[in-house]
Amino acid sequence: MLMLRSSSFFCILVAITMIINLNSVYGDIRSEGGVLNEKGIQWCEEEFARYETMGEPLFLKNNHYTIEARACANLFKDSLWDYQGLDRVEKLIERSKFYVLAEIEESKEEAKKLVDDPTPTEVDPILLAIEQWKSGEI
Repeated sequence: MLMLRSSSFFCILVAITMIINLNSVYGDIRSEGGVLNEKGIQWCEEEFARYETMGEPLFLKNNHYTIEARACANLFKDSLWDYQGLDRVEKLIERSKFYVLAEIEESKEEAKKLVDDPTPTEVDPILLAIEQWKSGEI
């Protein structure tokens, strides 16, 4: 009887630990304000092969349409993703801020219209060009 209680307790403890760890994944990859941090960019890099294999719609669905996954999807399509300089991570963090803010703005507009669109924001090419100019890319 004591052995059964111990093993049940152990199973419950393991389950709780797994749930806590699973829920904390997305919390660790964003800094204040929702911008991807260094761990977030690393997560995007780890997910890139899956994105290419699955395609964007399935990748987003598999990641529950999180803002992090949508920011990564936008980064994957950005020419900056292929940049190989020593400051690559810093530049990607900065660009993620642009995409996250665009996602937040789009979500606000969609909420006013009662629209639920979990796909990545289609960024205005002019705004992206301004962002690229500010970062010295063009």
